[in-house]
Amino acid sequence: MVDAKKEAKLAKKLGFDEEGSLYILKGDRTIEFDGEFAADVLVEFLLDLIEDPVEIISSKLEVQAFERIEDYIKLIGFFKSEDSEYYKAFEEAAEHFQPYIKFFATFDKGVLWLTPVIPTLWEADGGGLHEPWSWRPAWATWLQRNYL
Repeated sequence: MVDAKKEAKLAKKLGFDEEGSLYILKGDRTIEFDGEFAADVLVEFLLDLIEDPVEIISSKLEVQAFERIEDYIKLIGFFKSEDSEYYKAFEEAAEHFQPYIKFFATFDKGVLWLTPVIPTLWEADGGGLHEPWSWRPAWATWLQRNYL
């Protein structure tokens, strides 16, 4: 615990600028806890930070569980492999936004076709992303189910 008044130099070095705030240090990141100061809320926040930043979806049951998540902003990406430069960038973004946005990924084309209603970014064989027309049907289905 850092007392910003007694340890002003340390607080300034760490970027702790709001008195009465709670900051979590994870690796080289400083994450400000902006939730309710209640034990159960803080524990849930810390448990979310311990989880892997990207959850891998590899089965129909996991797709169904993904679809039932309503309390969080969620993002899913399809990648050729965990070695893909796009997956590594996706993972880095997930670390930055964790635990506020839930990131999911799959490397199995079959999983995506089990439920074509998930808006998804597609990675092309030659690198880059397919043109938007290649994934528009998924968006249309998703929009129709959720908003129309």
